[in-house]
This record gives sequence, structure tokens and C-alpha cells, in this order.
Amino acid sequence: MPEDWESAPKEEQWIHALFLAIDANFHLRRKNVSSDEKDPGFNRGFAYIIEEFAYKEYLKMYDKVVQEDKCTCNNHDAIKSATIRRGKGLAASGLGTCQCSRHDMKRPTGAGDVQKGEHYVNMDWIALQTLRHNIPCSLVLLYNIICQWMINLLERCRRYPPNPISEDPDRPIQYLIPKFHLPAHIVECQEEFAFGRAVGVGRTDGEAPERGWAAVNNMAYSTREMGPGARRNMLDDAFGHTNWKKTTEMASTLARCADEAVFQRQRQIEAFEDFAHTFKVEVRKAWTKQVQAWEQDHSNPNPYATADHIMTKKEVRLELAKEEKAALEKGTSCYMDAKMSPSGFILQGLALEWARRKNMYESEDLGPHATPLQESKVLEATINLTRDYDDTPSA
Repeated sequence: MPEDWESAPKEEQWIHALFLAIDANFHLRRKNVSSDEKDPGFNRGFAYIIEEFAYKEYLKMYDKVVQEDKCTCNNHDAIKSATIRRGKGLAASGLGTCQCSRHDMKRPTGAGDVQKGEHYVNMDWIALQTLRHNIPCSLVLLYNIICQWMINLLERCRRYPPNPISEDPDRPIQYLIPKFHLPAHIVECQEEFAFGRAVGVGRTDGEAPERGWAAVNNMAYSTREMGPGARRNMLDDAFGHTNWKKTTEMASTLARCADEAVFQRQRQIEAFEDFAHTFKVEVRKAWTKQVQAWEQDHSNPNPYATADHIMTKKEVRLELAKEEKAALEKGTSCYMDAKMSPSGFILQGLALEWARRKNMYESEDLGPHATPLQESKVLEATINLTRDYDDTPSA
């Protein structure tokens, strides 16, 4: 970080933003063996795993006070996990983390046990503990259930002991959903929390915890048998090694990514300009103003929001059936034959086209060493498809 980073102009502050991604891993559970008295560990909150005693005291005080909000989005696994019971014989059902998603690195006191699933009270404490170390002028929080977790975050933080969020409630925070998890959300969340529509995030994807879990999941079978201190020591050591490896390889990684970025930048500019030129200049200017207004203030209309309801195939089928019923009652219906209505003719045509393409792909996939059974299945499908075409009445 440059010495004068805090005085950077507003349009450049995003360069120094802190990206924190929150997630939990239920492979890294621990059996209820030993105790903190018998196996206290070495680091005790001076590395990556949070200090255990203060964490347990906090849970005793707030575990029953903080209630999970009613879900207003899809029924995600992370939300369902908040209501699961601790597995029989387990001291911890998994490990939660809040880590840097810009550099894919673990942060100090950025990980801790979760006892009964991914409760807000657990994930809040882990996030607040790592935020104590430093918060730059711009903060971006990422979570696969951010649309639910953020709703009463400030209210929950005001109940907790003094923390960075309650002490500075006016701090600007940008909330986003990691790219891979975004499609699992309802349309409203996809429009509001998408990385691709956020300002000042570059090509960050928010999936750093998933890559971090991949590096330590192979330790799950050994650490689950350990006492609390030995397990924390082991995980601290693993996280430190991951950070060290990331640091030593960063120069070559950034150089490789920069080469690809320069090449792709020109391609994307050309593709965008080709697409933009298909619209009139005044239309492009109007759209640009809408986007800029929304980026400055999200209370303005979201230009990315779908204005009209997109009908599904089932809804179209129902609408056509209603129209045909009304035509029958008026005596103005026009059937293709005694059993097929106009909408039935269209639907059968679409089904035949889908079957034709499927048959074509399956025929192309037959290699020179296809078995007789594979060849017979494709041939039978071709024969059945031909019969279906012959049985279809002509328009």
C-alpha cells in the first residue's frame, strides 16, 4: 500500500478496497475429544484461528438472542445449515472463515469453529474479529447468502460488544454475491448483488473461500480426530503455508494474468463496440445515463432489472389452451385434424425438433468402436422419429 493511500481521490479509492468473503466448510469438523484445558494449543488467537475462550463466552451470551431472519430468497444450503443440529459426538460441525477475496489469502483471526451449522451469530463474530485489524476507506463484503445476512447486520452488531461496524455505522459497505453462487438466487438478488454490474471490483469473483477449502480439505480426516489445540495449530500452519505460497508465486501469477488481460481487453472492446453500433446514438446515451445514475445511487431505477415478466413454456401453453377453449365456445376454432389443435401442432413440432437434434448429436457421438447396443438404440430412435414425422398432419 502506498503511504498516501488514504488521501487518494474518490475515483481511485476502489484500488485500495478490502474484499472479504465469508463461507463455512463442513468437512473440517472435529470430534468431541480432549478439551481446551488438556490441549490449549500454542497460538490462542495470534494467528488465523480466533481466540477460543472469548468466542465461547460470546456464544453463551448471544447464541439464543440472535434469531435467524425469515428467508426472502431461495432455500440455500447455507440457510438450511443454520438450523441443523450438531452431529452426534462432534465438538464442531465445521469451520467458518472470513478471508481476503482479492488475493485469495487468509486473514488474521479470520477463521473459527461453527458448532451447529452456519448460524449468523457465528459468522458475525468471525467477520468482526478480522475486521478489527484494519478497514480501509472502501469495504466489500461477499457471502453466498449476503441477501439475507446483510438485512439486520447493523442491528445485530449493535447488540454485540463494541465492534468496527457498530462503531462506524455510516461506513460505506458494498454487498455482493460470489459469481458461482449468484444463479441460485432469485432474479431480484441477481439484479442487485451481481459482480458484473458493480463498480470498482474489477474481475474479482468472490469465490476465494472455495479455493481455500480445496487446499485444506485433505486434512479433514486427520484434524477431526485431534484435540482442540492441536487442530487449531495444524490449521494455522496450513493457512500460513497457503499464504506464503501465494505470496511467493504472486509475481509470476500476476504477470501471466496481465498478459491475458491485455489480450482480452482489446477483444472485449471490439465486441462491445460492434454490439453498441447496432443501436442509435441517442438510445446508447439514454442507457448510459441510466447506468451512471444507478451506479451513483442504488435508490434510482435499476437499468438491469427486467421490466416485463418473461413467460415460461408452461405459461404459454396454458395461455394458448385458454384461447382455444374460448374459440371452441364461440365455434370459431380451427383444428388441424380431429384430435390436434393449433397449439398442439406447435408443441408437437417443437418436441419433434428437439428429438431430431438429440438424435443428430447421438449419431455424431457414435465412434468407430461403438457397441451393437449403442448403434441399435440410435437406429431405433431414428426410426421412431421418422414415424412421428410421418404421423404429423401438415399445416
